[in-house]
Amino acid sequence: MKTVILSMKKLEVKVKRLKELFDIPKSSFHEMLKKKEPKDYFLIERIRKIAFEFPFYGYRRIHIALKRDGFTINKKKVYRIYRLLNLKRMLYQSEKGLEYSS
Repeated sequence: MKTVILSMKKLEVKVKRLKELFDIPKSSFHEMLKKKEPKDYFLIERIRKIAFEFPFYGYRRIHIALKRDGFTINKKKVYRIYRLLNLKRMLYQSEKGLEYSS
């Protein structure tokens, strides 16, 4: 719904009309318009790229890779973004059965 409202606002639909259509308070529209892309957009894309390049990497290894690339970032923030992107390590098959990669 938020993307619909923002796209309609780009088409220069009046806030009063949007309020009537969606039955949402006027202040909510202004709050939606204030929110922009996250500050760490480049960092999020870099984490996504590392995760797809190395599917066996967890958030700890991704944190180390980012440090190697010159980012100064806390591992808690890497973990938060890792969860936000819903990333998971791939599992590998051994002779004994399915195990986590280490």
